[in-house]
Amino acid sequence: MRNLLVDYESILMITSNLSLLLNSGIPLSSTLEILIDCLSSERYKTIIMNIQKEVSEGNSLGEAFMVNSKDFPELYVEMILIGEKSGSLINVLDKITEYYDMVKSWKSKLKNILTYPIILLISVILLLNFYLLFIVPSMKGFILSMNTNVPWYTNEILSFSDYIIESPHIFFGYLIGWGLGIILIISSILSSVRIQEFLYKIKIVQQYNEMLFIYTLYLIISSGISYYNGFEICKYNITNKVIKKDFEKIIEYVNEGLSLLEAIKMLERYSNLSLSMIKSGEESGKLEYNLLRLTKMLQTKFYENLDRKICLVQPIIILIIGVIICILIIIMILPIYSGVNV
Repeated sequence: MRNLLVDYESILMITSNLSLLLNSGIPLSSTLEILIDCLSSERYKTIIMNIQKEVSEGNSLGEAFMVNSKDFPELYVEMILIGEKSGSLINVLDKITEYYDMVKSWKSKLKNILTYPIILLISVILLLNFYLLFIVPSMKGFILSMNTNVPWYTNEILSFSDYIIESPHIFFGYLIGWGLGIILIISSILSSVRIQEFLYKIKIVQQYNEMLFIYTLYLIISSGISYYNGFEICKYNITNKVIKKDFEKIIEYVNEGLSLLEAIKMLERYSNLSLSMIKSGEESGKLEYNLLRLTKMLQTKFYENLDRKICLVQPIIILIIGVIICILIIIMILPIYSGVNV
């Protein structure tokens, strides 16, 4: 069973050092020994020790990685196996390093962009907790002592606050349970091919998927492995079901005799920019170079669009927080105002 907690930082270090050391002419056994000393992760140190043991017993590097495949992405292991068989292992390792370094930069960028909205969301949750646990109880006695009709919505808030204070463990247990349940349901829904196809219609999702598809294509072509082997690897190992489906169709179209460009055109999914760059790359013999340039262009467009969307979302989130605060204040102030007027 594949380990879900794959450490991409350690994998990036393993791959880059493997490529560097093997390219320097250092024997594989010594390379693995140096790798063990370089790694800070005890878990991956143990894994490299296991790989070293497999190699010392006569297995190839690819076979040793296959034995420990649960701790590495499937695409990673398959690429090493094919690179070793084709005699282009160092080149494949270089391209894998580029790939995971690029993916790391994408994730880092997304993390930085989403930090502020997440902080705002956490602030709302903390605000609601403070309101229900401290503000409502402190005002309850005063509101009830005014001998006026308390609105039903204020009564509901008072009762809910009492329930949380009297049974905090049950409430927070339910809260955590429902939170995890909602996350699992959303994850399950998002993993559906139909939902992913629907989301693909959203421009920013389309841009991200196109960027990922083109860079994966670059990885295959620049690694020196055949189109067919590369597409087969992607067909079975890519988790994005839309892109996975695209590679399945490309294999089908190429088997029917279509060129790579014609196969991608048949998908009717990718931009004219991508099709033009692939066409000029095939005609000039610089497809690898064009795909790398195209990836960087798509990445720039994606980041610009994402920044614009976040800039639009942030004021909306702040506005929603303001509305929530106003509603909470009105719920508690209105009975007091009514009592004073009486």
